[in-house]
Amino acid sequence: MPASTNPSEGPDPPARDTPGSRPWHLRFPDPARLELDQLVDSLLATAQEVQRTQGRVRALLRAVMTVTSESDLAEVLSQLVTSAHDLTGAAWVALVPDGSLGPVHEKLIHTGTPEPGRRARISAALPALAGLLTDHELARVDDATTLAAGDPPAVALLALAIPGNGGRAASLYLADKPYSGHSPGPFTAEDEELLQVLASAAGMAIDHALLLEQTRLREAWQHALTEMTAAILSDPDSDHALQHIAEQALVVADADTAVVTLHEPADDVLVVRAAAGTGSATLLGLTPPLDASLVGHAYTIGEPQMIDDARTGPRTAGAPPSGADLGPTMAVPLRDKGRPVGTLSVARAAGRRRFGRTELDLLAAFATQAALARRLAAHRSDDEELKLLQDRDRIGADLRERTIRDIYAIGLDLHSVALRLDPDRQQRLLRAVERIDIVIKDITTTVFDLRADPER
Repeated sequence: MPASTNPSEGPDPPARDTPGSRPWHLRFPDPARLELDQLVDSLLATAQEVQRTQGRVRALLRAVMTVTSESDLAEVLSQLVTSAHDLTGAAWVALVPDGSLGPVHEKLIHTGTPEPGRRARISAALPALAGLLTDHELARVDDATTLAAGDPPAVALLALAIPGNGGRAASLYLADKPYSGHSPGPFTAEDEELLQVLASAAGMAIDHALLLEQTRLREAWQHALTEMTAAILSDPDSDHALQHIAEQALVVADADTAVVTLHEPADDVLVVRAAAGTGSATLLGLTPPLDASLVGHAYTIGEPQMIDDARTGPRTAGAPPSGADLGPTMAVPLRDKGRPVGTLSVARAAGRRRFGRTELDLLAAFATQAALARRLAAHRSDDEELKLLQDRDRIGADLRERTIRDIYAIGLDLHSVALRLDPDRQQRLLRAVERIDIVIKDITTTVFDLRADPER
């Protein structure tokens, strides 16, 4: 059979490369090459995604470490806002603390780059965003233009509830995630997961900071109580004791004004008996109304009272006891033998941070201990008075038992001598005896006065 018709034969295989010959090339059909290119591109894209995800996880770890390393509550919240901004690149981040955080109440806003009027627009829009987290712990809004009237400061939003203090500590709002080469757009599910982890870490840091803050507060109040008790016991004067109470409360409460009032039963009014701080000289002697003042309400119901602004709202007259520049105010009753006898109140200037529930409880405990110290000082004064009376009684008994007896014996001796004298000398000596009797009566009367003084 001819070689060209032999079925076992085929085209000659390509020659192997030899020195000086044309290089040998591996060739694939076009479909195979396309599939390989696609696989390589997919592998590169996956590697880039892994690298990007790894970078975000590292950024999250840095953010968590930054937030949890703070022990001051204000710093924890500030670092939370900054970390959320750095982690997502949001156009702006705002945090609105909840009332459970006590004194902390200022909004924190991070705008990234300064822009005239932007912070004011954000602050004005925040109340309209509060409803996002009413029934949810997280909310994502891809179109935020429907949430705020007028000129909305965001295109897309992500809102999270920050846990802490046994409930919700704050609300965190992020706006407008940046996209390379595109306009800002909505956040992603990955952003939600990262921020939820950050929020959880922030919640633990908030609890830790609150615990430290309460511990410091209690230590400060305990130190003030010790100082006040020592001052009162060393100076039992009632007015001085009240002044010590006002001065210590002013310092430890970080207040601008402190006032102590006592109830005057005769007129059924509260009278300012001691004051410290701003305007203290003008407060002494004032009588805040029982039915229209915070101190009056605290005295009447016998319970601690607190308001955020003494310039507005009910029962603001006399808080304490009045003032256009006073803001956050607390008033607690002073008790004696279980019943209110007056009040202790402290106030900060308008615009300063408000008091927290813990501070109100500590002020109430301070007032209770202050009243007890005042009562102990009064008892000590009574004991000293009783000791003085006992000394006077002892002196009177000594006069009665010795001095009067001796004087009386001298009078008897003189009387017996007078009987043996001539009439002229006898009369003179008897008149001397009569004067001795008068002295004995005077001494006796004085003794009885020493033993029982009706004015004491």
